Amino acid sequence: MKFDKRILLGTVVLLAGVSVGCIGPVVRGNFDRTLTVTGPASLYLSNGSGSTRIHAGAPGQIHIHGEFRVRGWLWGNPHRSATELSQNPPIRQEGSLVHIGSPQFGGGNVSIDYTIEVPANTEVRVATGSGDLNVGGIAGPVTATTGSGDVQMSEIQGDVHATAGSGDMRIEEIQGSAEVTAGSGDVEMKSVGGRVRVKTGSGDITVSSPGNAINLSNGSGDIRVTGASSDLRIRTGSGTLTISGSPSAGSYWELHAGSGDVTLNVPPTAAFRFHAHTRMGEIQSHLAMTIVEQSRRELRSVIGQGSARVEVETATGDIRLNSSQP
Repeated sequence: MKFDKRILLGTVVLLAGVSVGCIGPVVRGNFDRTLTVTGPASLYLSNGSGSTRIHAGAPGQIHIHGEFRVRGWLWGNPHRSATELSQNPPIRQEGSLVHIGSPQFGGGNVSIDYTIEVPANTEVRVATGSGDLNVGGIAGPVTATTGSGDVQMSEIQGDVHATAGSGDMRIEEIQGSAEVTAGSGDVEMKSVGGRVRVKTGSGDITVSSPGNAINLSNGSGDIRVTGASSDLRIRTGSGTLTISGSPSAGSYWELHAGSGDVTLNVPPTAAFRFHAHTRMGEIQSHLAMTIVEQSRRELRSVIGQGSARVEVETATGDIRLNSSQP
């Protein structure tokens, strides 16, 4: 069978025209809604695409502002969809519980940026596909799940739980506990009063001024902790560990690195039993101690009264114990 080149060329041109025609104009719009609530409020939001900002506002009110973009397709009317979204935004109220988001407006052709003001005593749950998330100045607790986009949370009185596929995360000034899981991206935590738990596939982890126990793990990336005192458990596949602080009496620090150096900076007044082991590196100590057992690859010693326990292990890397200023 012979193909007519003119027919084939015409088919290609037709398919190209359909492909280009599938994406039409972008129609923009917005909406505003103010809802009245009594007592502690709960906000549940789902957003396929777009940024979300949630912060404290006037008591007894939830104000929702949305900026949206509707992209036209070959089979749709973006102007009609934009008008419908502007007049009937995906907001539903049940007493003090407010739902935002709807599958009807969750397709790939609609993106909504939300700016939401809530009473300070509000619980928040957010799920987004893509877009940055910023939550701050509320009681919480806050639970957030994002596919991609940066996450920032600050000044939350309750607990924080956040899961992100990709994107950097910054969590600070949290009175409760903070638990974070990320596929890729850097995680920074500062001034968390409760327990801290972070797990990432790849990316650096930084924790400063913790108020309680810490549990950190990543596949690759550096980990840095400053101001540590309570229980500390850290594990990294590849990357350096730098820990500064003083283990409190009865606390247990357990540090593991697959490949990378481990550095401990503790004051001269620190008191703990120390066990360090490296398979291919060296162990260096600049702190007064009573040596129990020592070789090139392993060190057991007692520092001060030995009221805490610190264990460090790395496969390929050096271990350094430094004396820092209190």
